[in-house]
Amino acid sequence: MPSQVIAFTVSGQREKYLRKVLESWGRARGVQDWHLLFCVEPGTSFPVDDFTSWVRRCFASAEVQVNAERLGCLRNTRQALRAAFGSGAEFAILAEEDCRVSDDVLEYFAWARDCYAGSESVTAVCAHSLRTETGGDGDVVLGDWFNPIVWGTWRDRWADFIDPGWGFHPGNEESWDNNLRVQIRAAGRFSVFPRMSQSAISMAE
Repeated sequence: MPSQVIAFTVSGQREKYLRKVLESWGRARGVQDWHLLFCVEPGTSFPVDDFTSWVRRCFASAEVQVNAERLGCLRNTRQALRAAFGSGAEFAILAEEDCRVSDDVLEYFAWARDCYAGSESVTAVCAHSLRTETGGDGDVVLGDWFNPIVWGTWRDRWADFIDPGWGFHPGNEESWDNNLRVQIRAAGRFSVFPRMSQSAISMAE
């Protein structure tokens, strides 16, 4: 049973991004110590068998699950994290199919995971910062906010806070991230962010 999982939601519609994204994960130091789980949406021409063979050649531990029905962003994200923790993970990262990551992203996650493991008010570890933070000490900052572009959480915080409150924000039926952002602030909780650099970069940027 894997203790640390990177869960990918795959829409099946962004193949041109996915290979480059996974090449960046392949360069991330320590990736061979993680189990990669891909939750793939059905109903497209996405080459599931070829993709499965490719990721198993590239990574030490990987599996591909095809959803029984098309779930959409809101439900597939939840399903990916439920599957990750259901497989035995104590910490799981939710990865985007169109976001490259830095070589040190897993070192950042591993450090933050261990550093804040006992801090129940810290709900998530976010890899993407919208701006460079200045002032204060250390390489990370805590904020009562949330950024969904590659993030991780612990089993207990998933079970006790994130999963029970999962849903959409009014005005957008797929916006689980806005919903979680509002809940974190309302509950007086925090997310961890890298201070000086972005550890995840959207392909759309």
